[in-house]
Parts: sequence; structure tokens; C-alpha cells
Amino acid sequence: MDLSQTFTVNVKDLANQVPAKVEIRTKAGELVKRYSFTQEEWEQSSGGIKRFNQSIPKKFQESWNAKEFIAKAYNKDGEELTTESTRRGIMFRVEFPELQLR
Repeated sequence: MDLSQTFTVNVKDLANQVPAKVEIRTKAGELVKRYSFTQEEWEQSSGGIKRFNQSIPKKFQESWNAKEFIAKAYNKDGEELTTESTRRGIMFRVEFPELQLR
């Protein structure tokens, strides 16, 4: 009886998954805020970095109230990463479904 199986493993380079820059934009594409991060910050944070008490320029208040913000993230080479963003009350959350630090 042969119990062998064949499978393929795709290994992603961790450095290419780590967000180096996150931009918060209006749905129309106008830049609202930009944040920069190092790989060390992500590793030390167990994959979650928080920014509290962040203000936005008044001209974006209407877009904020209408929930019209999106997030774009880029790795250190400037390649766009997959993001999922949600908004609850005053909190804007950006998640990286492909980022696996553990």
C-alpha cells in the first residue's frame, strides 16, 4: 500500500508581506493620512499597531461622516498589499489578511 502524497508549498517572503506604509484616503483617492512602519515594529507588536487620538483635516469631516475612507498599504518595495478596512464609531481599522508574523 502506497500512502505517499504530492503537494506544493508556496512560501511567502515575510519582508514582502509587512506593511511599510499605510495610507488613508477618501474613496475619490485624496490622501488623508500616511503612516510609516518598520518590520521590527510589526514583529514587536504581535501584528497589531494602534494609533490613538488621530485627527483628520476638517475638509475630510464630511467624508468621514459618510464612511468614505479606504486604506492602501505598501511593502518596503512599494508593492501594494491586500487590506481590509472597517469603521466602527470613531475607530478606523485596517487589517492585513496575508500578514502572518507567527
